[in-house]
Amino acid sequence: MMEHTLLNPRTGSDQMRQWREMGGAAPAAAPTTAKSRLLLAAALVGVVLLAGGLRFFRLGAWSFTNDESATLVEDQSLFGADAAPPTDQTYRLPRLIPLAYGIQHIDYLLFGRDEWGSRVLPAVMGTLGVGLVFLLLRRSQGLAAATAAAVLVALSPDHLYHSQSNRHYSVAWLCASAAMLVGAAAVRRRSQLLTCTASGLAILAVLTHTLLAVVSAGLTVAVAVAGGLRFGWAARPLVRVAALATLLTVGLVAFLMGRLGGGWNAGNVWGYGVLHSVMAGVLQVGWPTALLALVGAVDVAISRDSDGVYWLTWAGVWATATAALPLVVVYHPAYGFMLSLGVFVLAGRTIGKIFERLRSWNTVAACAWLAAACLFGLPDAASYFADGSRFDFRAAAKTVSDQWRPGDRIRSGSPKLLQLYLKGTDRPVGVREEDPLLGLDHEARSGGRLWVVLPVSREGEPAALRQWLDANCRRVALIRRQRFDYHEYAVEVYLHPGVEAGLE
Repeated sequence: MMEHTLLNPRTGSDQMRQWREMGGAAPAAAPTTAKSRLLLAAALVGVVLLAGGLRFFRLGAWSFTNDESATLVEDQSLFGADAAPPTDQTYRLPRLIPLAYGIQHIDYLLFGRDEWGSRVLPAVMGTLGVGLVFLLLRRSQGLAAATAAAVLVALSPDHLYHSQSNRHYSVAWLCASAAMLVGAAAVRRRSQLLTCTASGLAILAVLTHTLLAVVSAGLTVAVAVAGGLRFGWAARPLVRVAALATLLTVGLVAFLMGRLGGGWNAGNVWGYGVLHSVMAGVLQVGWPTALLALVGAVDVAISRDSDGVYWLTWAGVWATATAALPLVVVYHPAYGFMLSLGVFVLAGRTIGKIFERLRSWNTVAACAWLAAACLFGLPDAASYFADGSRFDFRAAAKTVSDQWRPGDRIRSGSPKLLQLYLKGTDRPVGVREEDPLLGLDHEARSGGRLWVVLPVSREGEPAALRQWLDANCRRVALIRRQRFDYHEYAVEVYLHPGVEAGLE
């Protein structure tokens, strides 16, 4: 009994309630109650410190990404004096998801708009999200599973990235995950009030990212399936509440998209296909987490417990959205990230159940398993902190600025981002993604020196571009950090001497 109480802090309170319902006096508190509370508090503090420490570690060390620099401009469109045309996405996006931009604007007012200040509230939101996962899972899933799920999220490179990003995905993940977690409690307690709360959070999530309309629909399905399994027809009031919220969400999205969302992302070339989207989704959560979640899904299919079915439904929503959204929108994997909590919960349940089985045999072995399983994502997290999963345009801009001469020109794969960091130079002209060589050779031979600044992943530049660079330019700098995984975020800086050097 002592070990069971330590693993399940709810056991003591359940026993007290049973005694009261039977009309008897409550038994004296067991000596282990204080220990279980101390263990719970220690686990909560440890999880929050881990999440917060990682999210504030080197917070301002990374240069902005293109999306982060765009957020600064979009904020000015909504709250500042910069008036973008109403047809421009710079104007439309912050008005489409005003809650996300309102929170980000508060961040700017409190902490500033530089690389560190603009990321403070996203880091806070990410930390709160991890703490919320632990707090709202530990009663239904047990202390070990809740701890495992929270630590897996805390070490997730994708969650780290968005928690350290001047963008809206951290708050969007928090709103979506809070709706899922509160919805789980609503089903477990058959509470209409909690269902209303979860539905309200799902509606708020739409104001942080429009595609999170999926959360309201997913909540209705999860409540119907898990609630029906647990309570039968008695779960109908919960389903009605969630379904009504879904209708309100559909109306809200239709209104917003009708006014602001027409032709969204039209013309962008980075849209993912179904296969690439699915593979990117698995890489986002990490192969160890995905495999543990798969084992958890099989266990739920066998056991059919309502809590497990609820989270299996959410994992199914994530998988369906990852595969289906590329067919209807210009898709980016960050969209799927916001719906990923169910995968981490299933993985945490698997770790927790294995822990329980091992503990009946050997407590040391069980604790070793729990620690090892929670740290499966550590190599990926270490890779993330090598370079923040970002191209370092700040260092590239410094290289160019330090060697700049009058008459020099620049071409770049990310001209707006490079311009943010350049000092005393002309505005760079972009290299076309669909044809990087278009106009590059002509411009190189029509004036002074030409700088070419390119972000390069591990597969390198297109062959024709690489051949031209090697034949005509000198590489001045290669800016990259050594990672432990496959990914690479390098920036190459080339210099073409131009016609002043007599090249024709």
